[in-house]
Amino acid sequence: MICIVGAGLAGDSAAAALRAEGYGGRILLIGDEAEPPYDRPPLSKEALFDDVPEDRLFLRAESWYEEQGIELKLGDAVVAIDRDAHRLTLASGETLDYEKLLLATGTRARSLPGADSSGVPTFVVRTLADARGLRAQLAPGRRVAVIGAGVIGLEVAAVRSSAAARSTSSRWPIACSAASCRQRCRIIWPTFTAPTARGCICRSAASP
Repeated sequence: MICIVGAGLAGDSAAAALRAEGYGGRILLIGDEAEPPYDRPPLSKEALFDDVPEDRLFLRAESWYEEQGIELKLGDAVVAIDRDAHRLTLASGETLDYEKLLLATGTRARSLPGADSSGVPTFVVRTLADARGLRAQLAPGRRVAVIGAGVIGLEVAAVRSSAAARSTSSRWPIACSAASCRQRCRIIWPTFTAPTARGCICRSAASP
């Protein structure tokens, strides 16, 4: 059996590639989140809207995994690896023996020191659960501070601006012209189609 630890895009793609290349053995895809593999870029865009179904984020239909004979073990994290015995221990206490192991866990978002004890709701955008928590807090009219003015931060600010929330980004983004905005900033999607008087909609969305 091949165990793939990490049920994100990398793990899902690896499982699909194994089947496509003719591997006929057992494939087990293990993830600590309860949801099936999903696409992460929409977490800072579509996933923050109440009217967007979450299943639109899923990479594949559940039936695909059944058809491909790829097993999903979700909501149970791997907490220990015994490389000599070829054995995994899960948070639930279950152990799994494997022949080959692929680690595709990705990274964790860095939290600000003291943020959890500040009393102010603080979120990172890394998982679907993160997006749910952020979406529940960002009601129209609330002031939002976005720390990080990269693509993800600007996307979050733009989403909230579209919902009439006042947003503040910790840095100004690079100014760009209307003609190059879509290519350079990559955050202008159908909701935002026109530049503003200040240059481009992404700059406006991130301003106080």
